[in-house]
Amino acid sequence: MPDQETKRQRKSGPRRIAVSAVLIIAAWSTIWIIAAWQTNRWLNGALDEWALAGNRVACRDRATGGYPVSLRLHCASFEAGGADVGVALNLASLGTKTSIWRPGVITTNPAAPASVQITGASAPIALDWSAAELNTKWGLSGYTGSDLTTEQVQAGWRSGSLAAEAFHATFGAAADPAQTELTLVADGIEFRMSGTALSPAGLQARVRLDRPLDDIRSGRFDPTITPVRFSLVEISLQIAGATLEGQGNLIIDTAGYLDGDLVLFVQNLPALSGLIATLPPEAALVAGPLVGAVVAMAGEEVRNGQAARKLRLTIRGGIVRAGPFQIARIPPLYPS
Repeated sequence: MPDQETKRQRKSGPRRIAVSAVLIIAAWSTIWIIAAWQTNRWLNGALDEWALAGNRVACRDRATGGYPVSLRLHCASFEAGGADVGVALNLASLGTKTSIWRPGVITTNPAAPASVQITGASAPIALDWSAAELNTKWGLSGYTGSDLTTEQVQAGWRSGSLAAEAFHATFGAAADPAQTELTLVADGIEFRMSGTALSPAGLQARVRLDRPLDDIRSGRFDPTITPVRFSLVEISLQIAGATLEGQGNLIIDTAGYLDGDLVLFVQNLPALSGLIATLPPEAALVAGPLVGAVVAMAGEEVRNGQAARKLRLTIRGGIVRAGPFQIARIPPLYPS
């Protein structure tokens, strides 16, 4: 009897494994189908809500896939914009996915070419890139941050263009939960204007906004009602052998004008002065007075082991001054 019982167990073992596998696959398939249905349902609701607000969104030939380990949505072409936003975006295609291997992360891959039309501009900005990926992170409390990476990105408009070999940005809560932080890193920047090309440059910046991420995420933050206060923790631009660094505290008032105080450091000033001579007239009108102020008013100090010139700037109502001298005027950063 024991031998017969053992034989029955041996025969039933593979059958139980097969049945269990079928049940697991069926359960997982059901979960995936429900998740895909709920995602499409949520997306349709969000698009309808956006359209009711007077905006325009179009995801043509939307398709769902990715079974069994991911959920993917794909738009053959994508358009978004509206009067309230002031910007219209067109993409060649848009793909979004989330995977069980990276729970809580939604990855979006926009495809070039693309264009951006800003309200009031005479022509759209043409965009192109070789690769782009946006990762949006979500937790139990909702949205927690994003990071964007692009390669060989280019932007062109009627009178000029801007290109970068690589660009990376992050956005999310700062170490202090009452603040939100944005970082930018760009390499191999080339700027062309009126037929003149600036030397390839590099940019690093870190900005800390004095608002919690939850306010921005929930839509409770309206810059036309409450001024935007932020700290320029660091910004560094390397161009033509010169380095410009800045730090300061700034405010964008409800009319879009910039106020605040900045400290500017310049290393290798002769290289920067030589660069001004190559600029087109419209750019030289902005950069020339700034370099002149550095030459005339900046003090000397050692920064990162190298000699540097230090200049304090004040900005009031968009007017930039070095001491009593006005050197630039910054227009409103958004319509009032």
